[in-house]
Amino acid sequence: MLGLLALPIITDVFRVALAWGLQPLTRTPVNVIHFRSPGKNAADVYTALNANVTAAMWAHTLTTIGIDEVTVTPLDGTSLSVVNATGTPAKWKGGQGASDIIPAACFLLKLKTNFRGRSHRGRVFLPYPSEVCQSNGTTNGSVRAAMQTDWDAFAAAMATAGHHLCVASYKYSSSSDVSTQTVETLLATQRRRQPR
Repeated sequence: MLGLLALPIITDVFRVALAWGLQPLTRTPVNVIHFRSPGKNAADVYTALNANVTAAMWAHTLTTIGIDEVTVTPLDGTSLSVVNATGTPAKWKGGQGASDIIPAACFLLKLKTNFRGRSHRGRVFLPYPSEVCQSNGTTNGSVRAAMQTDWDAFAAAMATAGHHLCVASYKYSSSSDVSTQTVETLLATQRRRQPR
């Protein structure tokens, strides 16, 4: 699938695709985030990811739903993507018990940098929120707070390991480090995630 995309060359930046293979529908959601990791390789990026993700980052969805595959692609123009199976331990799965999910809605993680404009901000649409994690389209405060705490800790731990969460502009072949990541109060929708 990556062969169909025209990926830019951005020095020291890695594209990370998180594939939600454990999920209730036939269409696999994929979240894409980027890291600026000077002097690192794809294996280093995945090792740091696997060491620092937590179940609370996905607290909005069920314990039966999770990320089973992580593809790390160096944006250096020559290196191959590396596909990693997570094995889906608890840290790669949601935190909610038995409940129905909302297939067309998402929890939204907004990524901001110290620069203005669309090329310097990003969004991560985290799929399959549990119905118990929202009310009338507003996210549950305690779940949102737990997710915020762990996304902040994750970004800090990754930076300490030399992997800086960033927004990559494919249009300008550039990147900007994320200054804040915010789990939004309202649910979001992404039309490509509509059930079929």
